[in-house]
Amino acid sequence: MPLNILKNYRERKIKEAWKLYHDGKREEAFRKIRLLLKSTNKEVQLEALQIAGMAMYKLKRFDQSINYFQKACKLGNARHDWFNLSMAYAKSKHVLEAEAAFNMINGASTKHNYQYAISQPQMLYQYFRVLRDSGFMREAFGRINELKAMYCALYKSDDEYLASRGMPGLSLMLREALPVLQSLAVERDMTSWLEDFGKRIKEPGSQVLKEYVTLLDV
Repeated sequence: MPLNILKNYRERKIKEAWKLYHDGKREEAFRKIRLLLKSTNKEVQLEALQIAGMAMYKLKRFDQSINYFQKACKLGNARHDWFNLSMAYAKSKHVLEAEAAFNMINGASTKHNYQYAISQPQMLYQYFRVLRDSGFMREAFGRINELKAMYCALYKSDDEYLASRGMPGLSLMLREALPVLQSLAVERDMTSWLEDFGKRIKEPGSQVLKEYVTLLDV
């Protein structure tokens, strides 16, 4: 097959697969790119692995998702593939592997185009929620602590400013974090943790944190 025809064929298959994925047709999306998973073109293979991993993740076939994301990480070392691998590990309750994969994000490449590119704070936000839902409260709190440090470094706390910096809204983050704080309140002084947080950021965030102190059911 002439190279230009082969290139057009691959591009069409990838484009069609993404459309199927976005339309919720994850099985069809996977079938569309199955032959491209062993492509000799690195970028084509990488994108096919990403589609396969995400399709399997949405289908809750986490072991298969892990397999594809592992291969993608080895091939491209892209930060979003490490993120997706950590999410799949957490969903399948392999917390040590999840934490190791997430810790690879900082040193990973950001040069790859990605359909679902999100900021690192948003990765932390999504990841701690999966850890929480999988029952790994201490690990989730560790990631919440990382977010706390980011909010404090920014100091300003209105949602518009936070969004411009790639941060989740403070009230939204705290609402999702509350079950983690409550579950660990017996072994940690979460009231002091919240009060310290409130002292290190401006209004309206500092007031929001005062309100959350009253929500701790300890």
